[in-house]
Amino acid sequence: MICNRQIYPHSYIMIKHITLLLIAVATLFGFPQKNVAQRYHLVRRYITNDTLCVKIDSARLFFPTNHEGFEVFYKKLDRQLRHASNRINILHIGGSHVQAGTLTNRLRTNLSNITDSLNSFYTKAADRGIIFPFATMKTNCPTDYTTSTTGQWSASRCISATPDAVLGLSGAAIITTDSNATLSVKIHDEAYAFEQIRVLGYSTSKGTHPLVIVGNDTIYPSLRDRQSGFLFHLPSPTTFCRIAFSNVGEYSPFVVRGLIPISKRNGITYNESGINGASVPSWLGCKAMKEELSLLPPDLVIFGIGINDAATSYDGFSPEQFKDNYRMLIERILTINPKAALLFITNNDCNQTMRIRRPNLNTPRVEEAFKELAAEYNGCVFNLYQTMGGQGSAANWVSQGLMQSDRVHFTNEGYNLIGDLIYNAIINDFTDYQRHKH
Repeated sequence: MICNRQIYPHSYIMIKHITLLLIAVATLFGFPQKNVAQRYHLVRRYITNDTLCVKIDSARLFFPTNHEGFEVFYKKLDRQLRHASNRINILHIGGSHVQAGTLTNRLRTNLSNITDSLNSFYTKAADRGIIFPFATMKTNCPTDYTTSTTGQWSASRCISATPDAVLGLSGAAIITTDSNATLSVKIHDEAYAFEQIRVLGYSTSKGTHPLVIVGNDTIYPSLRDRQSGFLFHLPSPTTFCRIAFSNVGEYSPFVVRGLIPISKRNGITYNESGINGASVPSWLGCKAMKEELSLLPPDLVIFGIGINDAATSYDGFSPEQFKDNYRMLIERILTINPKAALLFITNNDCNQTMRIRRPNLNTPRVEEAFKELAAEYNGCVFNLYQTMGGQGSAANWVSQGLMQSDRVHFTNEGYNLIGDLIYNAIINDFTDYQRHKH
């Protein structure tokens, strides 16, 4: 090579310049580069309680088989980081841990703001995700949006053996026969302003439908059907609107199953479906879930259902039935996107029930069931049970102000900590996978 450089200096310089030009073009147009994963250095969330409560070695994604089930999701995440040129949908489904909204909003915020230390790679938010008016049901709800209603309403939830409505993705519904009833929604973060809104729901009367009011404008639906609800195009981006109902009456009720604010932005949309007390059979009873999920086909599904299924005696819990129920739910979701990545969060250490205040011996059995399901579907497990410290660790989390005294639910600080731990686990696995892939 030294000889060649001395004999053909102009050719060497020309080859060097061409090589540099090709690298620049590859960078400009986003062609794959061998070292792109090494350039991420994505920022993690700082964990302050690792020496007190968190078994940090357990706070990772565990893959019983391989990463095949996460390949499509990781490719989309890579494209979002480098170009912000696509949309990614995430679905987090569970019980009270999800309905509260603190854990999911922490994950929503973290995943929509992934960045490296130089801010040369980043993600951004697309839409807020599905919204449900829990306030009308007089129960707790996420704090990043506010809903209110006027008029008379009744409610139905998937934990009921005989719900009063056909339920869908939110697991709940509010129902009105009041011609003066209205529903208002306000999203607190301007980053989630929407240009369209879809009202999920139905009426048994063909002439009954919602209307959206923004300022002085009354907007009629541009699309309506029982599966996809009613779609409205708004005159300009907004974070607030009011919904009224046409031809509602005693014999023509309207059922609201949720709201989906929509924008044209690329980025990450984090949808949460959580109902206090919900088990896997509760969600299997939501007959319209699959149709509504097709509007938001998930690239990543985070399963956090299980603590209510296992809230019984040792003999009263069947791991095999638990897995069979999960298989039915998973198959329903995979018909919408067969390549969705599946992440199972194990039950946290907890009491057997709210009344029986001793450690739930079913928790490690749920842990094993999730490992088996992850192996079956090429998914992964975030082992919250072991990350907390295993059996009896809830007492330590209570003493540190991270868990409520019922030893089932967490405080806001505890939910935020778990959100940061799961986020770090996803980012660590993603960067490791990219490094080995390239």
